[in-house]
Amino acid sequence: MPRKKSKLHLVEAEKKPTVAATTEDSSINPYFEKSSTNDNTDLRKRQDSEVSDKQDAIKGRHFSYVVYPESAPADWIEQLQQTGLSFVVSPLHDKDIDPTGTPKKPHYHVIISWGNTTTYRAARGLCDKLRCPRPQALKSPNAMYRYLTHKDNPDKYQYEEQPVTYNGWVRPLNAADVVQLKREIWGLVYTEDCQEYGELMMVCAEHGGDYFDVASSHTMFFSKICDGYRHAPVRTLKRRYSMLDEGTEKEQVYMTLLKYIGGENGENEETEEHPDTGATVD
Repeated sequence: MPRKKSKLHLVEAEKKPTVAATTEDSSINPYFEKSSTNDNTDLRKRQDSEVSDKQDAIKGRHFSYVVYPESAPADWIEQLQQTGLSFVVSPLHDKDIDPTGTPKKPHYHVIISWGNTTTYRAARGLCDKLRCPRPQALKSPNAMYRYLTHKDNPDKYQYEEQPVTYNGWVRPLNAADVVQLKREIWGLVYTEDCQEYGELMMVCAEHGGDYFDVASSHTMFFSKICDGYRHAPVRTLKRRYSMLDEGTEKEQVYMTLLKYIGGENGENEETEEHPDTGATVD
């Protein structure tokens, strides 16, 4: 008569396949983990590819690049000129620091403009020529242009050298940009001691085509400013000095004022000493 299995044996027999299946699904068997990892990696690759495709399809006319002299070809500017594209190059940013106070690698900021809209993929193609990171599409090339010297970032180092334009690059301006440029050119009258409209035009030409265009299209406005300044330079400079906040422009106005203090125009207004030099200003 065959021996009957006890309930204990039956329970153990039922458990064994369950244990084996658990072991098969566990980390002891690398197949399942590897499969899961591959699936995640493939998903990330597909997502990255989709993001890249969408980015490459973005269209625009103006793109900004960061070029590092240590990795770019020595003749990278000449190579860009040969493309026929118009572009502008910042002064060398060799005094930038990161938030921790560590100096950044010297670099140039470059804005490259196409005559018509182009794709991000086409703009990215220049990175091989420049050996630089991917570019950024610009919504406001004028704002980026001002960043070339950190003009609107007083917490950053202020670069005095003006950006250099190539292949006829001109900063695109809207109505607000023109108003801002008029204010800047108005300030140049005093920092550059321009008593004649012709002198102001020469200064604007040195600053770039956009300055020249705005000054030449507002001839009457700037002629009157130069005329008024010529007739009363000391009085005008003192007023300008008093309205400016501390900074480079105020110091430049003060240096211009020093040329006139002493009564060249017979003005003997009440004055007080400059806090740093002892020279007299209002």
